[in-house]
Amino acid sequence: MNQLKQSKDLFYYLVDHKHSRSGFIAFSVFFIVINLISIIKGYPTSAFIPNEAGDFDQVARTVHFIALTTRFLFGILVSLMLFSHMFGSQLASIVKRLRKNPMAIIGMFIILGLTLLAVFADFIANYELVVIKQNLSNTFSEPGKSSILGTDEFGRDIFARIVHGTRISLTIGFIAVSASIMIGGFLGALAGYFGGWLDNVIMRIMDVFLAIPSILLSIAIVSALGPSLINLVIAISISNVPVYARIVRASVLSIAGQEFVEAAHAIGANHIYIIIKHIIPNVMSPIIVQGTLGVAGAILSIAGLSFIGLGVQPPTPEWGSMLAGGRSFIRRAAWVTTYPGIAIMITILSLNLLGDGLRDALDPRLK
Repeated sequence: MNQLKQSKDLFYYLVDHKHSRSGFIAFSVFFIVINLISIIKGYPTSAFIPNEAGDFDQVARTVHFIALTTRFLFGILVSLMLFSHMFGSQLASIVKRLRKNPMAIIGMFIILGLTLLAVFADFIANYELVVIKQNLSNTFSEPGKSSILGTDEFGRDIFARIVHGTRISLTIGFIAVSASIMIGGFLGALAGYFGGWLDNVIMRIMDVFLAIPSILLSIAIVSALGPSLINLVIAISISNVPVYARIVRASVLSIAGQEFVEAAHAIGANHIYIIIKHIIPNVMSPIIVQGTLGVAGAILSIAGLSFIGLGVQPPTPEWGSMLAGGRSFIRRAAWVTTYPGIAIMITILSLNLLGDGLRDALDPRLK
């Protein structure tokens, strides 16, 4: 216990140190994003090599994914500790206000349930033998005991594909929004803090991007780079950068002239320290709210791009591509498109409910 307390005290000491706070933030974000990319890329080749019995090594896939998930959760834990220490004085009131919004709590629990489905997808259904393996003798099987939500035109279990598609949608959505927040937040902070010609240059470039509908910009980027998971993340990230740049810039402009910032200037603090120590913590509220809503928009964009063939490519399970594959059979087997559509609707709705609840909880005027 003493060693744990000493480690915790050391962590908070490093976080409080003005030169270490930015390092911890960058490390936490980098740690989470790298592990999410590892999850997207999949599993080692050995996990797809049949064993002597001709079966794929599900244990290797499961162990590999658990290792990735453990590292990812560790990064989440470090980020939560950092967040609670930076905003500890406000955290109790934020949680109290959030608990007063039952719809936000429902949305949060739905997202938590979807996250658990994504993490333990390999325990629910084998990827190689159930999710992508074709069984042409069992095509368009109606929902029943053998297949909870029925099968598609290739005899693949729809429930298993929706579960594994949850992993794809949530992961890509989170990575894309995280990248947009980091790039857009950095540009918005520079524009709002320094102002002048730098502000004009950055914001005019953002205005050009905002003049193009985000979905059309994503389509253009993916068409130029080619359909793949990485290019999909790049396209959605770039299309959402202007939104976060404008939000951060507006928040910085309202904070940069306040007394505590001027006091930091008076004692000789450098610009980087002022931005990280005084400005970023005070602009986190709108970023958190918009980020939550942004994940919902990113998932919808992923589904839309996959639906038109520019996103996740078959046979990888993704809700939009499942809708595209089943639209020709909607009269014959409505369940092929109905259940993926319901999955998209529930996920978007829960994220929007959580985002609205966070907006109210983080509003200091509602204290």
